[in-house]
Amino acid sequence: MPSEELKVLLVDDEKDYLNDFFALFSKKFNVITAPGGEEALQVLEKEPVAVVVSDQRMPGMSGDVLLTEVARRYPQTIRVLMTGYADLDAVIQAVNKGQIYRYISKESPIKEIELVVQQALEKFQLEESNRKLLLAKKKLLKSLAVQENLTLFGTFGQQIHERMEALSMSLFNYVFNMRRKVNEESAMAEFHRLQGALARLRELSTFSKKIQLSSVSSQKNGINMILKEAVEKARKALPEGSTCDISLELDENIPPLSIHRYSFMRVTKEILENALLFTPPETKHIQIRSHYLNPGDERGIGEGSSLRVEIEDNGSGIRSEEILKIFAPFYTTFHTVDPPKETTVPEPEEFNLSPYYHYGFGLPIAQWIVCLRHNGTLDFTSKLGKGTTAVVTIPLSA
Repeated sequence: MPSEELKVLLVDDEKDYLNDFFALFSKKFNVITAPGGEEALQVLEKEPVAVVVSDQRMPGMSGDVLLTEVARRYPQTIRVLMTGYADLDAVIQAVNKGQIYRYISKESPIKEIELVVQQALEKFQLEESNRKLLLAKKKLLKSLAVQENLTLFGTFGQQIHERMEALSMSLFNYVFNMRRKVNEESAMAEFHRLQGALARLRELSTFSKKIQLSSVSSQKNGINMILKEAVEKARKALPEGSTCDISLELDENIPPLSIHRYSFMRVTKEILENALLFTPPETKHIQIRSHYLNPGDERGIGEGSSLRVEIEDNGSGIRSEEILKIFAPFYTTFHTVDPPKETTVPEPEEFNLSPYYHYGFGLPIAQWIVCLRHNGTLDFTSKLGKGTTAVVTIPLSA
């Protein structure tokens, strides 16, 4: 990124020094100023800054205290302290704490100050490039792993489906011919459950073809409308007499987006279904938030805009070792449960808020859609006893 696009924030309570610095360096750097620590933090809340250069001796908040706070809130920002000889102890302390990159005397020659600022900008650019390369590498590796998982699992599902279908027909014929000699009700319940497994396996074996991984829809869709529709479907699927507080906190600034409506609805359905299944029946509370993020909103220098959707529940939480498993196909914490006779196999798009026909396919499917169709990420954070939050992030430039 060109250095003229990277902002340098100078903080000093001496107005004349601010004016002189701006006059001297504004042609070479993109300089903004603040007359004190509190004002500097307010600036940082509103816009991304690459380098902060702060005087040490200021009323209210000294430079080392300010830069310590900058390091805590915006660790990617490079921090430079301007000092006098009498401030040496504060400088040593700030260096030892790792809160500053360089320090320089306010009385140093202009060329020396200019060089320090230039080196700080170059350090920011280098670290930013390294961060982007690392993120790109992690994203590529994750995408390859997800795609390989989908391919292998689709083939595996097809083979299982073919064998189980033959087995189920044999079982059905056996029950039909021997119905007077066996417990027909129990056998038919098992057969019915097997039908459910077959239906899910059939969907799995054709899923990679359905979602067409190579592109997203060119049709613009309103994300908030999709989220509202998913919530209405979830409410209708709740068992009679049960209550659940599902609240929506939607960013109205999100424009219509080129995101495949069916697949995004499916992602929302799978995550929301899990949230409803694993929250206390008497006090279910789900909160759904949508955010439209762009470089001007984020702290630091970003690229492009993105959509972020959070689905937070008040369940018992997920252990860290289980979070590592939840995207593994066939992984489920439900024990095998036989459905009642009148239970019918739900369609994949329908909410299924009972423990029947949950075979550990939902979250892998959601991850496949987010990662492979929309080039995004699906992550979970959780605290035991407090609940779980699913976070979907999709780059809108992808």
